Order: sequence, then C-alpha cells, then structure tokens
Amino acid sequence: VTTARAGPATEAVLDACRDAGLRVGRGGAEGNVIRIQPPLIITSAQVDDALGIFDAALARAELDHPCA
Repeated sequence: VTTARAGPATEAVLDACRDAGLRVGRGGAEGNVIRIQPPLIITSAQVDDALGIFDAALARAELDHPCA
C-alpha cells in the first residue's frame, strides 16, 4: 500500500478503458480518481462487461506502472 499519487497509472487505466469502449471520467484534485457513471437502466450483462473491461485495464496498468 502506498500514499503516492498514481497519475500515470490512472491515465493508463483511462486509456485502456476507452480503447475497449468503456467511457470513464477523471476526477479528484490530483486527477487520479476514476469516475464511472452508468445509466440507471444498465443491465446486469452490461455491468459484467464493464467490470471485465475495467479489471483488464487495471491489470494492464499494474504491469506498466507497478506500485512501490
């Protein structure tokens, strides 16, 4: 666990999500918060797809930007 800001890793996750078709946003004072705002009418299948994309994006970012 680290308290270091994760700007480059956040950018990598955002890019990977967008490349896979998942729209996500950035937030927080340091720009290192990932915001997900699904519509209220989202289906379980769509949630599963989005979480799969997000999980893959996190795994890719972890390989490219390992935490200390």
